[in-house]
Amino acid sequence: WGPHVAEVFGPPLFDAGGSNPLLAIMTMDSLVRIGALHRTHDGWQLAAPVDEMDAVLRMGLADGLQCQLDRLSADDYCLLEAGAAIGTVFSAESVAAAIGIASPMPVSRRLMYLDDRQLFVEAIEHNHRAALGGAGLAFRFRHPLTSELLSDRAPLKGRLESAASTSRAPARRRA
Repeated sequence: WGPHVAEVFGPPLFDAGGSNPLLAIMTMDSLVRIGALHRTHDGWQLAAPVDEMDAVLRMGLADGLQCQLDRLSADDYCLLEAGAAIGTVFSAESVAAAIGIASPMPVSRRLMYLDDRQLFVEAIEHNHRAALGGAGLAFRFRHPLTSELLSDRAPLKGRLESAASTSRAPARRRA
């Protein structure tokens, strides 16, 4: 690979990170840290064969995303965790309801802040909102791996699933 690693690896890395330069840098740092990418006297080298590039990239991207998630405030993390528990597409209203906030307005403002900074979520165009009932703002994760990472760690998802199954359970008769 040598000097050509940037030509071959750069575009997929940038695309996989949703064109987020910070995520691309964090992913590269992760790949160097885990030894998947290293510098030699001939230039940068991938430790894995070219046909394994997608798996290596996913591993580095997951680590880069996790580093960014770990830098979030507790409130922002909670909002994204609730969004992931709902799905890859969610509304501010559904997130507010999941975390027990009566008004979706502060949730919507915070999710818009994350969207403005291209951090994890993006607001969805009007034609996609109809699937969520058409009310308020809808969002989706910029990268599906973000939702997976949050769901894997999310105790909230278990609580939401438990609450949903309890609400579907038949009512007990009193004697």
